[in-house]
Amino acid sequence: MRSPKSQELAPKHDIMTAIEVAAYLRVPLKSLYTWRYTHEGPPSARVGKYLRYRRTDVDEWLTAQTRFNRADEFAPRVAPKR
Repeated sequence: MRSPKSQELAPKHDIMTAIEVAAYLRVPLKSLYTWRYTHEGPPSARVGKYLRYRRTDVDEWLTAQTRFNRADEFAPRVAPKR
């Protein structure tokens, strides 16, 4: 079961505002705007004067940001227990 805090951070819609994305990623809103300006953040779109993000785009961008420690490359792989 989710805690009240995690329910608060979970996006309720497929289209998210910048504030919702910042809360979802747990980063300052200013960082999100900086990433947008430098083309380093998740893809966004203008809908009239409003900035919007697709949840799927944010999740794909987050997955692409995942990096492993170099030591992880040499760690033995353990098969999951069944």
